[in-house]
Amino acid sequence: MSNKRLIHTYIQPKTKSLWCIFCLAALVAGCALVIAPAFLYIRYRSAWLLLLLVFIPLGFWINRHIIRMIRKLFWQNRHLSTYHLFAHMIETTEWTTAHSTEPVKRKIPLTSVITVVAAPYFIRQVFTSHKVSRALTGTAPVLFILYTEKGKTRLLDIPFSHHDDSALNVWLNHFQKQLVPIDFTACLLYRKDGKLLNEEQRIAFIESTDELMPLSFSGDWQTDFPFAWEAWNDRALKRRRVEEKSMLMEK
Repeated sequence: MSNKRLIHTYIQPKTKSLWCIFCLAALVAGCALVIAPAFLYIRYRSAWLLLLLVFIPLGFWINRHIIRMIRKLFWQNRHLSTYHLFAHMIETTEWTTAHSTEPVKRKIPLTSVITVVAAPYFIRQVFTSHKVSRALTGTAPVLFILYTEKGKTRLLDIPFSHHDDSALNVWLNHFQKQLVPIDFTACLLYRKDGKLLNEEQRIAFIESTDELMPLSFSGDWQTDFPFAWEAWNDRALKRRRVEEKSMLMEK
């Protein structure tokens, strides 16, 4: 019975209403681009108004993509992934693919967990110029839980909504009590829209890299995160200096 003692249930947060408002505003703008040129031409019959007709295809394009985005947002808000942390088990119901009919369900004994990696992940980005350069404007914490299942290495991602989410402390505290190894990396391996590394690439990174360092968890992630970030960066800087020195000696 102790194996099924529930420690915490984490439910994926719904998408903020601000995104829905943005999508609706964009949809209205797209409709305006379709309707306004035709209406103005019919109303005033001026030849120069024919130039506005070039905006109609753009309006259709915007509406098509916004409607697709709205459908996805509504679907996601009705299908929220759930993660149950029990005394010696993790059970999940994950809606990993939009518009899928069945969730992915997992049962992961803590004895099968190899390591838990705490890391930041992208929640939003902005373009700093018309070029490819980008500025990171926001992160939140994610837990990468590396475990074995039927002789195969698997990875469970649990993204939290913000750094001051107390639920993360509950999970990390329990892993620490159960003597599950907890590591940290400042490498960004995950982003909210999924357009970064896939599961296989993240597993390969965690298994083969020296970019991980043990996390000294005091009980409060928001307090520990800046220190872990600084320690990781100092460690990475020292490693780069050693590598550069080694390369110079080889030359």
